[in-house]
Amino acid sequence: VGVPSVGHLGMRIVGGEALDLVLVSEALFMKAVFDVAHQIQRRGGVRLVLISGPSSSGKTTFAAQLAIALRALSVPTATLGTDDYYRAWTDPAYPRDKRGKLDFECVEALRVDLFNEHLLQLFEGKPVETPIFNFIHGMAESRTRTATLPPGGVLITEGIFSLNDGLTPRVPASQKFKVFIAPMAQLAVDELTFVSNQAYRAIRRISRDYMHRGRKAMDTLAKWSAVREGEERNIFPFVGGVDVAFNSSLSYEFAVLRTFVLPLLADVQLSQSPECYAMARKLQNFLGPFHGLPSQPVPSTALVREFIGVGAFGVCGGAP
Repeated sequence: VGVPSVGHLGMRIVGGEALDLVLVSEALFMKAVFDVAHQIQRRGGVRLVLISGPSSSGKTTFAAQLAIALRALSVPTATLGTDDYYRAWTDPAYPRDKRGKLDFECVEALRVDLFNEHLLQLFEGKPVETPIFNFIHGMAESRTRTATLPPGGVLITEGIFSLNDGLTPRVPASQKFKVFIAPMAQLAVDELTFVSNQAYRAIRRISRDYMHRGRKAMDTLAKWSAVREGEERNIFPFVGGVDVAFNSSLSYEFAVLRTFVLPLLADVQLSQSPECYAMARKLQNFLGPFHGLPSQPVPSTALVREFIGVGAFGVCGGAP
């Protein structure tokens, strides 16, 4: 879309081309989503699409967009969230890390047997009552959610464990279609520096955690190393077996995100944590050169809405 660098992006915005930039970017993004949908349709026999990627890659919105694209191709779909299958935090069988704390970052933290039982029942056309996990109280709610899959339909699920076959041992490999999603930006800051994918996701997560969970930037940055450790264990080792690697970056999003994130970063104090303070200053310096863009032109179905407020697909949850 003609924005190879931060400077070019600013020129497009200042030149009154912001709306055109956003709409063309979104059109190209949805074209890429439809390309994935066509691959699923052409392969045939796919019953389960498994989407995973590192934190703040846009998994939830992408899953919703892919479901729409498949339905537009006359492929019935349903979605099933893996996060609802977490064990209760009081479950004595809950795995623990080396410090003796609950380990949310391993597939054994999920009720894998129940998840697979529900998958097979849905494939057979039977309705199932799926759990609704409450991450505030650390247990499934008393109410459930009814899930159904139309005949010949494709079930879409997303989560950090989705690429791990340990999550779906009862589903044949021929029926699975795996998607790895992450922002893989090609935007240049200057002639020698390109946007870091780590910075990309950290900025997204700071905005999302504040907008959807009320967390301060300090809290998000303090947990960032643990989040990355979990990704190294549960996502990246399984990327080699995916069917598609999807780039979720958008050329205009930093111009939108800076308005939300810069004030949050300014609240991180040196006295709280020298490490988090240093990271916050680096992110501030990175966002500084971007020309701000209001969020109004961003469509409700855009992936960036997952990080700046409620869009067409609602508020996005996720594990702790």
